[in-house]
Amino acid sequence: MLKKIIILSITAVLFAFSAYAAVPALKAGDCITPTDISYSWHGVFAKVEAVSTIEGHGPEKRYILSFRRYVSNSAIFNTEIDEYVKQVAKHICDAKLR
Repeated sequence: MLKKIIILSITAVLFAFSAYAAVPALKAGDCITPTDISYSWHGVFAKVEAVSTIEGHGPEKRYILSFRRYVSNSAIFNTEIDEYVKQVAKHICDAKLR
């Protein structure tokens, strides 16, 4: 009986962590910049335009980013960037400044 409780507890904890990891950290309207210097857009700011699933890109939610002064090969980014970007003041990405 104790083994079953321990196994169920461990399973529940692992499930909770995996569910948490799948939740995007950013939301539409956030302004971000990479902290990882290996990113081609390091030193550039991007606005998160939307967080959504996208047909042809799997079931996970993705970010749709727009850039002020950078031409990116893609506007669609997976949530793995959460670990390598930081949020900055929203006015930096404000459309009025474009």
